[in-house]
Amino acid sequence: MTELESAINDREKAVRLILAVILISFGLIAAMGVSTYNNFDAVYAQRLSAYPTVSAIATLPNVAAMVCLILVNVAAVSKLRRANQALTLKAYSLLMDSGFSEQDPQQQVMKQRFLGAAGLPVDYSLQRLAKMKTFHFMNVASPVGRAIQKQRASWIAVSRKIEKRSSAQEQM
Repeated sequence: MTELESAINDREKAVRLILAVILISFGLIAAMGVSTYNNFDAVYAQRLSAYPTVSAIATLPNVAAMVCLILVNVAAVSKLRRANQALTLKAYSLLMDSGFSEQDPQQQVMKQRFLGAAGLPVDYSLQRLAKMKTFHFMNVASPVGRAIQKQRASWIAVSRKIEKRSSAQEQM
């Protein structure tokens, strides 16, 4: 398995994790709403006020659950962001590899989609791309990750081809 393949797999795992976290979050928020609705009179009666107060809704269990939900959601989004950044850097290094050929039409399309997702002109040369700072790609990692995911098979094939070529050169 190449580095790019493992980066793609890590991104897929992060996407599945964030989907699970979102579904569980909605379920927990719904459960908290039902629980608050069912127990509202018991909590609200203690306040003896004409209008409900924040403390009748923001009970300790509700606040604790919301804080936990926020922390879990932030962690899942952060993991997805790191996975997208790693994938983007692997794809960038693959483009900069000497085995990547702009003459191959398939690889030319891959390069154009990468550049388009990164917010760069599609006719950008590899020499100019090599001079760019990788910080730019950290900021546009999500669209680049989606573009790579759409052409997953092509990127993996090129990655394997380049890895085979480099391992054959090392053996010589």
